[in-house]
Amino acid sequence: MAISRDSILKGVFLSFLFSIIAILLIIKFSSDSLNPRIFFEIDPYYLLIAAIINISWWVIKALKLKILLSSINSDITFPRIFAIFMSALFVSHVTPSSSGGFPFQVYYVHREGLPIGETSALFIFDGLLTMAFLSLITPIVFFIGRVYIEFDLTLSFFFYLSLIMAIIVLIFFVYILFRPELVFNLIRFLLGLSIWRRFFKEEQLLKAESFLMEELDYFIEGLSLMLNNRKNLFQVLLLLLFYWVFYLSLGPLLLIALNIDTPILTVIFAQLAFNFIQPFIPTPGGSGGSELSFALLLKNIILPGKLGIMVALWRFFLYYTSLVIGAIFFTALIKEKTVI
Repeated sequence: MAISRDSILKGVFLSFLFSIIAILLIIKFSSDSLNPRIFFEIDPYYLLIAAIINISWWVIKALKLKILLSSINSDITFPRIFAIFMSALFVSHVTPSSSGGFPFQVYYVHREGLPIGETSALFIFDGLLTMAFLSLITPIVFFIGRVYIEFDLTLSFFFYLSLIMAIIVLIFFVYILFRPELVFNLIRFLLGLSIWRRFFKEEQLLKAESFLMEELDYFIEGLSLMLNNRKNLFQVLLLLLFYWVFYLSLGPLLLIALNIDTPILTVIFAQLAFNFIQPFIPTPGGSGGSELSFALLLKNIILPGKLGIMVALWRFFLYYTSLVIGAIFFTALIKEKTVI
């Protein structure tokens, strides 16, 4: 998988640039000035807990992938899948809309001896589980939260928009999973279009169709293996739950660290809503847009003087720690050096 050094460096530069600009804009428009005393009031104990939790969800995510891999009879070691996962995090952070992580993981797991179809099935299945969880837990948090607190119009709007989009995407993929023959027919239809014959020979098109059909068979087989291995599936679902418990605890921990008196459910919901929004932010890793959208979700529930630092700390743990650590794994991986 060819990855341009210039494109990586450009992605890193733009991600930092957009992030810094966004944070400065948040500080400017949410407060007349940033009081330096805020930094001295931060409780380092809770920041340490946030750092430990941050590392924990990396490990949980990689362990979940390891279990899914074992379901399709792969013996890739945990250190190896952890290195691939962290490297993919880095790639997603420096590519538009975080789009580079998925193909990077598919490619490097495929290099370990798995067919592309089975590898794709693994990561798509993992993504569907996440989408299903978010589609389930987000409305629960929203409707329970409304009993105790009043969500502002912005949060309510993003809730309904994100939920509708998630349900549509989820239904589409689930339908495809249970009706794979539609994909076979779609491939045949697309390759049968006359426009391709202007650029490719008939035998090349037949070879491409044969390859895609074979990989689709592997894809369906991989899904079947993962769904039928109930023990592994249960472990994966349990890890998924732990992952999101750790992930959603970040916002509340930062509230406590900054001594912000805000209902915890609002911040938890803001983090859930953000996960639906992030894929549509076109900048590298969603930089700039992520900070601004999260600030928009929190603007009416956090005092202006602390909104900027809250967003900056949240983004630091969620994004920049994995950007830096992921870069180390990425550099070692593309050079095929052992990092663990």
